[in-house]
Amino acid sequence: MKFSTKIFLLILSLLPGLFTQAQDYKVIRDLRLYTGLGIEKSFGKRWDVEFETTLKLEKDATRIDELDFDLYGSFEIFDFLQVGAGYRVALNQKSDGSHEWRQRYLADVELKHVLSRFTLEYRARYQNVDDDFFLYESGATPKNILRNRLLMKYDIRKSKFTPYLFSELYGRLASNYPFPTKLKTGIGVRYNLKKFGAIKGFYRIDRELSMPVPYIYYTLGIGYSYDF
Repeated sequence: MKFSTKIFLLILSLLPGLFTQAQDYKVIRDLRLYTGLGIEKSFGKRWDVEFETTLKLEKDATRIDELDFDLYGSFEIFDFLQVGAGYRVALNQKSDGSHEWRQRYLADVELKHVLSRFTLEYRARYQNVDDDFFLYESGATPKNILRNRLLMKYDIRKSKFTPYLFSELYGRLASNYPFPTKLKTGIGVRYNLKKFGAIKGFYRIDRELSMPVPYIYYTLGIGYSYDF
């Protein structure tokens, strides 16, 4: 078996339950839809800055949940090492119909390795709050979050499509809570429009791991980004 094939199978094994969701306990499920529009600017070969706005729908994609505005910058130190930082401000619709502004900041480091036509990426990201899930009993927001993500892309020869797989585990940076809180697994594809940017789409399963009655979100996303 080729080494690249072994790597593919390893990454695939990190995506448990992507297509099947057998459960032996009660869960709460929902379908979410994300639509995004972004712009990205490169400064030389090392610096990138991007801005994206995303509309998020929940309750089987029938109710507006949040409108996000994200700014993110990254710097490639070496071909295999990148660091970045970002800031988000979001207008969130609460369950009673009222609205509030929320904010989030983050910093991350990413390692990359190319194996033939495969690209493997590992990213460790810190963010001050988990603005994606909330502790519904207390109304509190989990804070000081560490996210660990594995991603694999495949470069299809002579194709504008780039498919990818990913898995990401969340945890809190707290000595009294050493357990993981959330797992995201998914598949996606990027379609390169060359001078006109790119169209991106994904399907993702988000699972809470830290609640007696966990939430599972099936998330569909599609977006367009203009690069220059």
